[in-house]
Amino acid sequence: MSNFEELYSLWDEFLSSWPASRLAKMTLDEYSKAGSKESFTYWLESGLDELGSIWGGSAFKFGVFSRKSTEDKSSDAKLSYSDTHGWYSSLGSTAEEAFEKVRGFVVEVVHWAEKGDLESIDAFEHLGEAFKWKIAFHYQNRQSPVIVPIFKPAWLASYLGSSTIQGMAALQKAALTKRPNDAGILEFGRQIWEVWSQKNLVIWKLSHGAKDFSANELQHYLQARLAVMHGETAKGQGRKFQEVPVGTLFYLCHGNASLPLVGQFISASEPCDSEDGWVQRHYRILKKAIKMGGYQDGKKGWTPNYNSTFKQVPAHDLPEFEAALLKPYFGTDD
Repeated sequence: MSNFEELYSLWDEFLSSWPASRLAKMTLDEYSKAGSKESFTYWLESGLDELGSIWGGSAFKFGVFSRKSTEDKSSDAKLSYSDTHGWYSSLGSTAEEAFEKVRGFVVEVVHWAEKGDLESIDAFEHLGEAFKWKIAFHYQNRQSPVIVPIFKPAWLASYLGSSTIQGMAALQKAALTKRPNDAGILEFGRQIWEVWSQKNLVIWKLSHGAKDFSANELQHYLQARLAVMHGETAKGQGRKFQEVPVGTLFYLCHGNASLPLVGQFISASEPCDSEDGWVQRHYRILKKAIKMGGYQDGKKGWTPNYNSTFKQVPAHDLPEFEAALLKPYFGTDD
């Protein structure tokens, strides 16, 4: 079975668990429940992330959500909290009241998706932008799809090479005109993603770990804005550090103790004065950390909690990287 066959099977599994007929009767716990892998929102954000990612932003994109944290939160005119849930204050005074509205919103979006009414989906403002299009994508007529699995306007505009097409509905329609006759909707979505990723973000992890540097050395390199590595670091990492071009982006971590900054190399590699075999590059700071402490999410080659020194974040992991690391640690925007 090919990767795409597996993804289409996963889509089938989702629709088997969550047919459109179930949505009007779903409960709040079925919609969102911390720790559950069967809830509607878990499926859309995590279970189906390879069929179009909506990582990024806060859980408020769901309208109402089950909280993982037990930390006390104060409600205000915009955001409301109970011990168990968070929701937009405009939706009601309780999580249950908010959910009654959100459930109706989901049903409306699914109805429009089944009809292929992209304009109504585009105009609808009561669910998160990416979330509503993700819902619509999975409930459209799969035999005659009208929505591609790309849910950020900038990505579609980049693929189309146009800055004049306005609105997600128009972007979706324009993208579909370029779909090859023999390409399934998931395969075509992958083609769009690859075009976008080639045009856009390339970023690396650079680790200055405590095993290699003293606290004083770490502070010195931060103050001097120097990225330092041994030129023969294993698995070609030292070579890649020296070869990536000026202008390359990276985020710096001190092992998994802290993530100080996002930087950009402004010089080529040169030998360090201190020790043979070590090389350095000057950089400028693009973003400083807004969050202290180590990284607590899953372990991959590019994460701070993985034993690597200089590792590129692969294109297919960029949504996760943005949601789990860039936004919470550096306050980057969409």
